[in-house]
Amino acid sequence: MNQILKKILSILLILSSLTGCAPFGRQRLSSQATVSAQDAEEISIGRQIHESIIARMPIYQNAAVTTYVRQITQSFVPFVNRKNLPYQVSVLSDDRIFATSAPGGYVYITTGFIAFLDNEAELAAVLAHEMGELQRRDPKLSNALKILEKTITASSVVAPVFGSIGALAMLGLVGIHSMTAGEPNKTKKLERADELALEYLLKSGQDPQGLIDLYYKILQASPQELMYLFDYQQSRTVTMSRLDRVESLLRKLPLDGKIFETNRDRFLLMTQPLHNSTSQSLS
Repeated sequence: MNQILKKILSILLILSSLTGCAPFGRQRLSSQATVSAQDAEEISIGRQIHESIIARMPIYQNAAVTTYVRQITQSFVPFVNRKNLPYQVSVLSDDRIFATSAPGGYVYITTGFIAFLDNEAELAAVLAHEMGELQRRDPKLSNALKILEKTITASSVVAPVFGSIGALAMLGLVGIHSMTAGEPNKTKKLERADELALEYLLKSGQDPQGLIDLYYKILQASPQELMYLFDYQQSRTVTMSRLDRVESLLRKLPLDGKIFETNRDRFLLMTQPLHNSTSQSLS
């Protein structure tokens, strides 16, 4: 056990040194030009991150499942603030329960996460939260490409110990979110993404209760499921206080007269191959 801890500590030291670069310089452009330049740069950064991710992790090839996930994700696009990003979602073939996002509009969810869920409302909640994560435009991405290269190198170092998903989680935790100065703390970012997720779910016709059900499910996970949830809990930590806050926000939504469906039957039909394969792997 001590040897494993030493390996982890040494890896974290490597990661901190790789991301410990000089602060970004301020761009002196007009506000309109700055927005355009930043968006183009962010999309470029996201594309490189995406290429690195799919080079390391297999993409799930079932067209029906991936189309279903993409349709749910696209249903939120009319309601996001940053409509200029080319949003796309990838289903990663991995039994671990994980989802994340990368700059430029990239969303990722594992087959293990989809199989962990009970209905479409919960799946929509996972995806809506990631869309919410993407709405913060950082004004200081000027040197991010250099940091990106070092971060990708760091993820390769992490992979032998944590596996591909662990490397992807570390890429998000240490790399993407360390690219910029003045990053808001993790709790505030999660809370803001939760607020936006509830908004997107309501406006798209999905059940906002799905976000609460999702967090309850994570908090009540079995010891075996917790092993699969480890990386997600590192980057998207679900706590009772976070759940309480989402419940409070839900009570404030204009829900009078609205009727929602969890669409469990459709979800089970569309994701049947994943539930079958994951139940075998957990048995």
